Amino acid sequence: MVGPAQSLQYLWRVRLETEIGLLAGSEFVVTEIQSAHVSQQSTMHFSSAVASASQTHQHTSAQLTPSVLFGALVESTKPGITRMVTITAGVGFLIAVLSVLLGSSDPSGRWSVVGSMVLPLVGCLLGTALAASGANALNQWLERDRDALMERTRTRPIPSGRASASQVLMLGLLLCNAGCGVLAATCGVVPAVIAAVTILTYLSVYTLLKPVTPWSTLIGAFPGALPPMIGFSAGLIAVHTELGTTPIPMWATLLNPLGLSLFAVLFVWQMPHFHAIGVMYAEDYARGGHRILAVVDPTGKLAARSMVFWSLALIGASVVPTILRPDLASFAYLPLAVVAGAMFVRACLTFAKTLDVKDARRAFLVSVMYLPVLLLVLTIEAAARFLLS
Repeated sequence: MVGPAQSLQYLWRVRLETEIGLLAGSEFVVTEIQSAHVSQQSTMHFSSAVASASQTHQHTSAQLTPSVLFGALVESTKPGITRMVTITAGVGFLIAVLSVLLGSSDPSGRWSVVGSMVLPLVGCLLGTALAASGANALNQWLERDRDALMERTRTRPIPSGRASASQVLMLGLLLCNAGCGVLAATCGVVPAVIAAVTILTYLSVYTLLKPVTPWSTLIGAFPGALPPMIGFSAGLIAVHTELGTTPIPMWATLLNPLGLSLFAVLFVWQMPHFHAIGVMYAEDYARGGHRILAVVDPTGKLAARSMVFWSLALIGASVVPTILRPDLASFAYLPLAVVAGAMFVRACLTFAKTLDVKDARRAFLVSVMYLPVLLLVLTIEAAARFLLS
């Protein structure tokens, strides 16, 4: 006669066997484990099964608490990425405003304009943060099955069971609509449309192409580089509206060379950055079915060559703002852009020489430090020139 403890053990093992079989993709694995189950009835194994079942029950109960669900929903928005996206939009806004004010023929009226920029700046930051949070949540909803197969993503809210797919989907849709709405209300139609295009291309093109082609990284760099354009267009519209000067249609803000130069820096920077990540987690990406360069070419040579090429291109892209507006950023920004870019190239060349994952990680760390420092110095110098003008 089977007692409660034995029933608990059996149910736990059947669940475990099924999950292992799904991950392995083979009925043979399940068959072998079931055979082993018949022959293994030791007391030690019994105790281990009961302990595991108890831990799982406790975890499931914890999932039902509001605080755990709230934390999981916040996590689904990828706060770290959202923060960086919001910062780049803020930099775009400030550079747009400062570029117009520094070129203004009426220096005395500059400060009266600055105060009126607070509301559109806050709206730009809030709207971008909401839209980015929503896009990240929808990305996790779309990739929930592949996330469950990867070591570095299986603990995300949906695969771990801390939030349901429908909850994350509803949150993502709500945040995306709220973000675009805030941008439209406080900054204008153009920034809102750019945000919407960013969301759509990120989800419908980049995310869906990741398991199909290595070109998805290049395609994904497009929506990844649009946030500065959200801020730049919002800043141009706000400052021209306040000054009463709109020499160009609002849609033409998309073609402003300075704004496009910020887009170019973000676009080019993403390539070596994400190729380095791909090398670091190549095996995991392969398990998840992602066709990135490091998976298609396990030697890492293709990824290394691409990293060297794009890091070199990044030096060229980073000096364009100085070429376009030397009165905005040149004294501090230009030397930093060249030196920091050279350090990035060196890190990529080192990896290309050794093809060692440790060197790929070093290149990744350089990329993580490169972008915030570059944007910070660009903004500080432009602000300092405005204050001293």
